[in-house]
Amino acid sequence: KTQLQAATDMGCGSSTPVVASSATTPRELSVRSGTASLSSPEDADPSVRNLMRPFERSRSSMPPGAPPLKGLTSQNLEEAIIERELARKPGPEELMREVDDEGMPPLEIVVGCVTISGRSMETALELSDPNEPRVNQDAYCALPNGFASSRGGFLAVFDGHGPVGHLVSRYCKDRLPARLIADRHSRATLMENPRRALEAAFRGVNAELNSIDGLDLEYSGTTAVALHIYGRLITCGWVGDSRAVLGRENLETGRIEAVALTCDHKPELPAERRRIEAMNGRVARLMRRADANGSFRGGPNSPGVGEHGEGPFRVWMKNLWVPGLSMSRSLGDSIAHRVGVTPEPEIRTHEIVENDRFIVVATDGIWDFVSNEEAVAIVAACDAPEEAATALAREAFRRWKQRNDGEIIDDITVLVASLRNIESRSVAGSSRRSSLDRHSRLSSSSSFGSQR
Repeated sequence: KTQLQAATDMGCGSSTPVVASSATTPRELSVRSGTASLSSPEDADPSVRNLMRPFERSRSSMPPGAPPLKGLTSQNLEEAIIERELARKPGPEELMREVDDEGMPPLEIVVGCVTISGRSMETALELSDPNEPRVNQDAYCALPNGFASSRGGFLAVFDGHGPVGHLVSRYCKDRLPARLIADRHSRATLMENPRRALEAAFRGVNAELNSIDGLDLEYSGTTAVALHIYGRLITCGWVGDSRAVLGRENLETGRIEAVALTCDHKPELPAERRRIEAMNGRVARLMRRADANGSFRGGPNSPGVGEHGEGPFRVWMKNLWVPGLSMSRSLGDSIAHRVGVTPEPEIRTHEIVENDRFIVVATDGIWDFVSNEEAVAIVAACDAPEEAATALAREAFRRWKQRNDGEIIDDITVLVASLRNIESRSVAGSSRRSSLDRHSRLSSSSSFGSQR
């Protein structure tokens, strides 16, 4: 049955709260109200087996019938390994007790978080136990206030893929922020050189993953998009195709416009393709039709493969149809990393201006069917971040269900952050605030995306 999960807890979460039956519609989905508290949600231990999405629709993982280079370990064992590794290290909430107080007002960012568990082909074809909920491979982290300093905040989403993708995303949502604030030196680096800090954190987490004995990362990994907010400066680092989009009010028209903070890392992009091919990788689509043997792969030079194939471009080994990853950067994915896929994040910075209203950070469960412009329009029509996150998740769910007759629905995770009380970094000692903050009381008669 379709499993729906929704959460508006702050902290680093990997989604397990509300479960409903297949008869539940998006309109009936109940979502708890959430505010920007620093309390950590209690993550329920995953106790269900992972259900791989079909290869033709999945963004990763080995194709059906392709043997792994070594046998997969028991998933229960791998879950225990991740729990053990995380228990050995302090989590981000614990590390946030050591905050550098700069004597400035806090950011007071309010965040709404929603996650919905999807529906796999195995579930649709009744190949799995319908009473077992499908594991949600998304994870998120929302630490909007007091991250590294009194004026710091952190937001991130992770979209796992492959047999143990949910474990990879869960590990990263704890360890990525923790590495950024591990000690006083780390916090100072984050505030003084956030680009360097984020690059080091991504590399470090990927190295940690690969050093964990018993965790098979050959065909499993995760996307990651992480935003550090310090005063008016947003520094965004990401790998993969999860996105961050900013909503900015056009002061002449009053309309909310989308400002992309990230771009999807796809293997067909020229620079990404060059790196992959230089590492003896191959970028190609699958064949449009099965060959005489019923295969959609054929040979590397088969008609219909590559530019003229079907579906997304994927990364392959030069002479093998593995791993088939449909993104060019990720964490984990040890086989794909041998042929040019990289954990190196792309970094962008953005200085918040007076008419910046909110940020949307979400996995591709949103972006597969909702454009950046549609997303900011949906959010701008709402009165508060938690309402906006819920509305956006419901709309994406509705479109997935409509497009695929409810058979295939990707996991959906979205964070919406209202940009209020953002202290200026560009003018020393300035108390200038955004126009949104000057109308800081949200009411039912005005949307939080614009001032009316």
